Amino acid sequence: MNIARLPESVEYKILRRQLLMAEQDSKTLASNARKILEKYNLPTPKELLEEVPTKDKWKKMFKKASNDYWENTWRQELATQSTMKYLQVQHPVVDNPHNLWKSTCPKQHEVQRAEIKARLITGTFILQTNAMKFNKSEVSATCKLCGSDDETREHLLGSCSALSQIREENLTRLNVILSNDNIFTTITQDSGMLIQIILDCTHSSLKDHVILSRDQETDIERWSQAYCERLITHRAQIISSK
Repeated sequence: MNIARLPESVEYKILRRQLLMAEQDSKTLASNARKILEKYNLPTPKELLEEVPTKDKWKKMFKKASNDYWENTWRQELATQSTMKYLQVQHPVVDNPHNLWKSTCPKQHEVQRAEIKARLITGTFILQTNAMKFNKSEVSATCKLCGSDDETREHLLGSCSALSQIREENLTRLNVILSNDNIFTTITQDSGMLIQIILDCTHSSLKDHVILSRDQETDIERWSQAYCERLITHRAQIISSK
C-alpha cells in the first residue's frame, strides 16, 4: 500500500506494469499481492490503486478480512475433524491466544506442560487408539494401564481405574476453584462434561451449565494442565515398569 500512495515513483510504475502483464502464477510482487488479496476476499490490486484507502482504513479492512478468513477456516476444520471436538475457537481468532496459552507463564516447565495439554485437546497425543490407527493390527488399542478398555482421551482423563487415585486427588482442587458443590457434582456426574471442562473450560457447550469468571477460566486451565501432566507422567512410569 505504500507503493500505491506514491503514484509518481518508479516502484508504482513497475507495479502497474506487472499488474497488466504478469501471469497469474508468476512470482512477481503483483502476482503475490493479487493472490493474498483474493485469499482474504479484499479488493483487487487495480481497485486499490484506483481508490487508495487511508492507512487507518486499510489496517481495519485487512484485520477484519484476516479475522474472518481464519475464523471460517478454523470452524470448517472443527466441523470435519472429530479429534477437535473439545476445542473452542476464540473470537476473534487473530491476536487473541486460546485460554490454554493465555494461562501459561513463559517458563520452560509450564510451556512443556501446556504442550502436553495442547496435544490432548487436539487429539494428537499418541495413546493406544492413535497407535493402533497408525500401525493397524500390529498394536492393540487396549489401555496398558488397566487392560479393560480402549485407551482414548476420555478413558485416560476420566475413567482409567489405574489412575483413579490421581483423579480423585486432583478433582478436589477443581471443586475449590468452582466454589459451588452443586455445579461440581453436576460436572463430575456427567463424564462428557467433565472431559470438556478438563480439555477446554471455555467451550460454548458448558455455558448452559456453568458460567465461569475470567479468573476461574485461568485457574481451571492451569489446574487441568497440571492434572494432565500428572496422568501422563504416571502412565509413562507404569508402562516403563512393565
